[in-house]
Amino acid sequence: MDVPSVKDRMPSVKDRIFQAVRNGSIEELRRLLSDKETILKNVSERDEDERTPLHVAIREKQFEIIDFLVKTIKDNINIEGNVRSKNVRKMSLFSWTKVDVDKFSIGPPEEDKEFTQTFVCPSSDTEIIRDIANYISIFKLMEYLIDLDYDEISWFEFVTNSFIASSMPRAEKIIALELMGAAFVIKELLSEVVWEENTICVRGLQCWEKAFELRNSTANGRLPIPKILQPLSDVARKAIGDVIEVTVPLQLKEMQEHLTYRDSPSMAFAQALLVILRTFDQRDIEHSQPNYFHLKTLLEYGKHIPDDDHIRLINVCLLILEHLSKYNVSDFPKCLQIFVEAFLLFSDVVVRLEKVPVNSAERREELTFTNLLAAIKFGSIIVTNLIFHPPPISVQIQENCYSVVNRTYALIITVFKVRHPDRGESEKLNQVLGGYFRIEKRRKGFTSFLHLAVERFLEMHFDDDVMIAVEIIQMFIDNGADPRIIDCDGKTPLHLLAESCSPDCKEAFYCVFQAVLEGGGHLDQVTADGVTVLKILQEKKKQLIKGEVLDPRIDDWTNAILLLQCYSAQSIPSKIIMKSTDVFPPNIQEFLSQHHKPLGNECIYAMVLNIGQLVTIVNQINICF
Repeated sequence: MDVPSVKDRMPSVKDRIFQAVRNGSIEELRRLLSDKETILKNVSERDEDERTPLHVAIREKQFEIIDFLVKTIKDNINIEGNVRSKNVRKMSLFSWTKVDVDKFSIGPPEEDKEFTQTFVCPSSDTEIIRDIANYISIFKLMEYLIDLDYDEISWFEFVTNSFIASSMPRAEKIIALELMGAAFVIKELLSEVVWEENTICVRGLQCWEKAFELRNSTANGRLPIPKILQPLSDVARKAIGDVIEVTVPLQLKEMQEHLTYRDSPSMAFAQALLVILRTFDQRDIEHSQPNYFHLKTLLEYGKHIPDDDHIRLINVCLLILEHLSKYNVSDFPKCLQIFVEAFLLFSDVVVRLEKVPVNSAERREELTFTNLLAAIKFGSIIVTNLIFHPPPISVQIQENCYSVVNRTYALIITVFKVRHPDRGESEKLNQVLGGYFRIEKRRKGFTSFLHLAVERFLEMHFDDDVMIAVEIIQMFIDNGADPRIIDCDGKTPLHLLAESCSPDCKEAFYCVFQAVLEGGGHLDQVTADGVTVLKILQEKKKQLIKGEVLDPRIDDWTNAILLLQCYSAQSIPSKIIMKSTDVFPPNIQEFLSQHHKPLGNECIYAMVLNIGQLVTIVNQINICF
């Protein structure tokens, strides 16, 4: 019997590449694709199902791998014969006059696919994207391939060429041309390079013109595909204005003349947004989840709206945030960052609107309870996604979480400042907060809404602001905010209050302290450093100088008899708690950890409780739950 040689048993580079893609191993891919001479050959390899590494990564939603492979392709494709094409800012060789419209539009049908010829950006590497375009939705391809911030124009043209050279269905190819046209137009808005006669924008119009030709072609007996306009929602109309999408090629020619002679691309920008809104609104259910390209174009449009155009700004943000309801952790993670930025932009506008005169029509129209409640709801959804983000948790995610909690709380303050909510409005706000707090208590180690409310309360000096803050803290507790939740320092809201206790504290301070205590806060809950609220208050009493006194209620709290469940929890040695995950249910385990300083990685051998003692203590704690 022949024994396979070591060489036969060794997996090939191709096999290792596909294995690295499926395992999500960027470091392994980086090693395998380190040879500049073979990079493009290797990323063009196919597995047993005729899929390339990028195709496999997209199908398996390996998002970091997708980003890595796309960047690798961008850095290495040969455009215009220049191997360093990624550094070339000039436009590609482009000529529509060489295109046979009938071949471009239809070409010979082959297995229900449409074949069209190459028209721009000569490159021998077109098949890398071309072949994927035959199988992956154009919406997903736009999401993964197009980066409006950093891509060179030559890459836009390479991708456009790849789409056109593919055999994707005619209807899909029309959408590809329309979306790439919009990408060219938006790119000019973002470009730091001043292009003569709006060159990039004109390229976008040319893509739209060819999309029209592809729609209207009757070659080979095919029927035209009419453009069906999408009615704008009220929010979209306020965001973009009373603009109608062009429906005939002649309108594009007029727009191009407008660009050439008046040097104003604003009309084209509005058309780009209309194209994007229509194509994405008309997607089938299978592709209806939030899309990064779609959201990014809206956000960039919003960032370029003047600061004083509050109505457009607020509605662009709402247009983006409406898609939050369909977002889940399996979607492209970059979408979550767009939601964060849109929410922060919205809150910036609210801050500016608060400074507008009360009788301003703009303020009355946009600074409404309905808009504020919608934003508060969006903020709570974003925070939920951030605190449940799968590991690893980056610094950016932590910062985003704090920023969104901070701004959401500010919006709640605004609700009470603009006009105290009536009963019906209060019920709606309570419903949003109650739903969030039920989820929030399942996570710890971040600044909660209650933490932030207490922090802001302690910073306030004006009576009106203080009273609003007190009311909001009570509202949080009434709706289920957990007074025992801990921040990244292991502190509860009571720890923050105790640290600020002084002889100068006013009545509002004690009202808040009492509310948090009665809401379920524990004076003996311990931080990672072994500090309890009781210990902080006792230290405050020791620090008093002659003539200073603390409110008598401090003595009442420090001398209070602790709850039976607290004494029971403290009676269990910490070393036992460390190995008790299979003894106590999760709620008891968490309660015990709140009453003991963590022991780190110490060895656990010394203390063992009699099982009867353990059962008795757990029963005592359970009675209190």
